[in-house]
Amino acid sequence: MDGDSDDSDPILQLRKVLKQLTSSRESIQHATKIMLDHPEDSEELFELLMKRLKKVAVKRRLAFFYLVDSVCQVSKIKQQSFYKDIISRHLPDILILVIPEEEGDPRDKSLLAVNKVLGLWKERKIFEPETIKRAARSIDLSDPGSTERAMQEEVLRKMEEWRREHKRQRWENALRPLHDPEDGNFSDYWDLFTENEARKEENNFDSHKQSPMRGKRRRLEGDGEYTGLHSSVTTTSTTTHSSPPPPPPPSSLS
Repeated sequence: MDGDSDDSDPILQLRKVLKQLTSSRESIQHATKIMLDHPEDSEELFELLMKRLKKVAVKRRLAFFYLVDSVCQVSKIKQQSFYKDIISRHLPDILILVIPEEEGDPRDKSLLAVNKVLGLWKERKIFEPETIKRAARSIDLSDPGSTERAMQEEVLRKMEEWRREHKRQRWENALRPLHDPEDGNFSDYWDLFTENEARKEENNFDSHKQSPMRGKRRRLEGDGEYTGLHSSVTTTSTTTHSSPPPPPPPSSLS
């Protein structure tokens, strides 16, 4: 009985299909057929689609936009207008839900797909041009239906900007000392980082024992102070009554 009820009730049919909706042609066509075969329930069916669109994960929402596109284009072929009127009123809301808010690859890919569909709608006169422009403005798409190549170039440019900004933020997080506030100046952290690295190199160099073939450092006797490989040796004289004066430095260092 329950199975027969599901088969006869378009609301239950569509709810079941939308739970498993994918971007495959078979899945989109199945959902489209249910919606178009029951024009008397068009308002309820579209309301169900919108409720489900709001609930699903962002990565799945593009499939729902393809369903909207399929309903629009098949309605145009069949010369049915009931879904056109409903969708035109809600088109900006649909696009806002479909396009991820966060910058990155998922948003850029969704923009490419949406732009392509809007271009087809403009070309095939699915909606009035002003309706398409109004919807496109809701997702900051200035030229809906622009050529795919131009859109790809724009998306690639934005992706590069996003990657560069993401890389800069990673550097900031890596260089920021744990005890410093998060709103510190990045240049200050960079200077601190380079200073620390230079100090590490200096310490490693001072503690490194070179081989005799590369000029072994010699331990200076008396009160001699070694100031560097290429620096002079300075000595501080001390007066004692029992100790002889310190021997002269080796001839190789004179």
